Amino acid sequence: MSDTIRFAVIYQYISKMFSRWGPVSRELAAIKAHLRTQSVVFARSPLLDGSEVNLPRLYHAVERNGGLSNVIQRKRWGRVADEMKLTKLQHPERKLDPIYMRYLLPYATLSDQERQSIMAEVEKCWTTKYQKMLERARNPFQRQNRMLGTECESESDDEGEDGNTAGALQEAEDCIVQGRTMNLVTFKKVSQNLSTKWKMATQLVRYMRLRTA
Repeated sequence: MSDTIRFAVIYQYISKMFSRWGPVSRELAAIKAHLRTQSVVFARSPLLDGSEVNLPRLYHAVERNGGLSNVIQRKRWGRVADEMKLTKLQHPERKLDPIYMRYLLPYATLSDQERQSIMAEVEKCWTTKYQKMLERARNPFQRQNRMLGTECESESDDEGEDGNTAGALQEAEDCIVQGRTMNLVTFKKVSQNLSTKWKMATQLVRYMRLRTA
């Protein structure tokens, strides 16, 4: 196969198979919902070395290091990268700073009360969405209609919900989604990076088991 061949990949979010609505999913939805009010819409998180950036983790890592101004002035992007397990990331200030500025700065400038309000709205919207998901699981005909695109508008998940919040939760329930288009070179790089991370994670688990044995 030619390295220049391009194809669409499929993302499989393994963690969602155990918990579709964990803390990261909840806060990522809140970030997306607020960005949509600023006319910034994105389906999935940006990539670093082929892997999606955990935006909530990046936000909290910067906060633990004193906020954006402190991170920039004291040149702590390397420390932020270490907290995010991006130990091999070259020039983290060049890669993490633009991502933070585009996707997280509007969310970070909100007050605690404003963020809590967004989180509450997201939680409310998810609860409604989750109940409808359970109803579809119990009703195979409704699921078939959704797959065939013949579902009535009255059955839509977004009915009566805030458009920004509903849009932020559009793929929240999906474990397998359509991914980006990439060439074979990029796919190999992503595969190698994920393989390295997996090996590091399994070694850490073995080490922890030995310590607690």
